Amino acid sequence: MTTLLINSGALNWTVVLDNRATPAADLLQALIAGRALDEADARPVDGLMLLSIDRPTLAPSVDGDGMFGWSGVPRAVWGGNAAIALACRGSVEAPGFLPRRLDLTLPAQPGYPDVIQALNLGGVELHRVPVGLRGRAVAANGAPRPFAQIDVSGLWHRSFDYVDETSPSTIDTIAAVAPGLARFRDGAGLQARVWQLQLQPQRSALLDDALPGARRIRVSAGVPFAPGSATDVIAIAGLGDTTEILHVDAIASPVTPDEVLVDLRHPLAEAHVRGGEVRNAQLAGASAWSPIQHGVHAGDRSVCLANGGVLATAGDLIEIDGGGVPSEIATLTRVTAIADAGGFYSLPPLHRASLIRLRAQHAAELQPAEATFVLEPSLAAMRGDVVFPI
Repeated sequence: MTTLLINSGALNWTVVLDNRATPAADLLQALIAGRALDEADARPVDGLMLLSIDRPTLAPSVDGDGMFGWSGVPRAVWGGNAAIALACRGSVEAPGFLPRRLDLTLPAQPGYPDVIQALNLGGVELHRVPVGLRGRAVAANGAPRPFAQIDVSGLWHRSFDYVDETSPSTIDTIAAVAPGLARFRDGAGLQARVWQLQLQPQRSALLDDALPGARRIRVSAGVPFAPGSATDVIAIAGLGDTTEILHVDAIASPVTPDEVLVDLRHPLAEAHVRGGEVRNAQLAGASAWSPIQHGVHAGDRSVCLANGGVLATAGDLIEIDGGGVPSEIATLTRVTAIADAGGFYSLPPLHRASLIRLRAQHAAELQPAEATFVLEPSLAAMRGDVVFPI
């Protein structure tokens, strides 16, 4: 404290100045910071970004060069109990990219209230949205090659992995999955295997609409659910041709003799309407495990595999395991096609690869044709014709 005596004519003032510094805990400051990076080229994501977080005392902010974060007043954020770490969940969204969910932990503050330690996320990779690749297989003179076989012969994870046609692939093979995966997984030990689905005759029906993100559904009695089983699953019919395959975690006490509450291992990815069919099913005929390359994020529709041989196993489901979270099941589509009578082909929507090389083969051609394409995320679908050599 500093005391000043001020005299002005007949008036005297005593002024006490508080020159103590305001504690850091009472100052608005950045508490979480990161930089959004494009997975395909490791460059910062520029432009519009939408941030959300489940703590109302944190406010979002976005700067140029991919910088983003949340700020707040530490005393309000920790509520006076800075000795504990705070768990929170945020998300980052940007046009042309899948939303990236972030499971965050604000560290405990041993130096509180004078020293506040922020959480630095470093680079946060965003995965590009899937792109549908379609085109036509044609002869050198432009004539269509009907029923040509179209396969993937090269995949490059990042754009700078590819220099020319001699550049070795950095993804062994890729699988298209639906719906988008439920969980973020990273680190060593991620793996995938292929299953066959055997639908059982028992049927139930949804008694309520079920929205994306739901972990509990109300269904009619009829299906013999098997909570916690590794191979017993349920198939929930969705809108159009979509079907979700899910493990059951638990069965709540029946609401009535005619209905039950079912707790799911993972949240629903799609919307399902009341009356939708729920069937009992079993997984059978598992393939060997294949290591997963380059991790997976929630919402991914493509999985990079180090061993393409597992896709030769019969089956239309893929199991994703590892990363410290329970395994999940998704519908599998192999990235291959046979052209129609006009030579036109279509591949399932893909991402996670920056460039893809296709090989076309046809009985009337002595040599296969190859063409390399850049998967451009600004396009929902792109055209890629494959021309056979003379």
